[in-house]
Amino acid sequence: MNLLSKQNSFRLLSAIAICVFVAGCSANRAAVRIHGASLSFPQTTTGFVAKRPLALTIDVQSPIDSRSKHYGEQVAGSRWEGCKTDALWRDTASTILRERISQELSSASLLDQSLSTSPPPGQLTLKSEIYAFCSQAHGFLIVRVAGIAAVKFSLEQNGKTVWERKIEHVVTDADPEYSGSQVTFLEQAMRVTMADSLRLVLRDLLRELESYGNKQ
Repeated sequence: MNLLSKQNSFRLLSAIAICVFVAGCSANRAAVRIHGASLSFPQTTTGFVAKRPLALTIDVQSPIDSRSKHYGEQVAGSRWEGCKTDALWRDTASTILRERISQELSSASLLDQSLSTSPPPGQLTLKSEIYAFCSQAHGFLIVRVAGIAAVKFSLEQNGKTVWERKIEHVVTDADPEYSGSQVTFLEQAMRVTMADSLRLVLRDLLRELESYGNKQ
């Protein structure tokens, strides 16, 4: 091989290496995680406590999972987008969201529990539609993980929508809201950031419900 051929080969290898490095920096690396290298979906709580119980009853309906319709949409004004990658192997997004809403409504003491056995006429129905609930990991030498959540909530009374809002949050492993460890498996970091973003969504939901109830 002559000198010119060696130089051309070196340039080609250098170009390939640069392309691989750039792709590694920009691509979602969540797909290369170690499957199963995580615990169950983290139990996080908002810590929200209502000032006083509201004279309301709310029927929490099973959330609608519409994530596939919103892939690629930016979330919470950030560069992060609704995506396909998550760490929910046995759990489903709808099941987790409904369970967490019910848990938070109970622990927040937001509703008058004495009314639950005999709901008054015109009780409220809480509906939710999941636009995004996933995790992304970007980077090459330093990987940044983000949990992404966007949910559209609505309250209906006697078949009429009386309140509606889309609430969205993104939490990365570099944010103060991140509740996990900096030394962990990628898949577990994905789950923790997802749980943290959902926690903030539910915190805002409880605040909105309390504000709505106080105006009634």
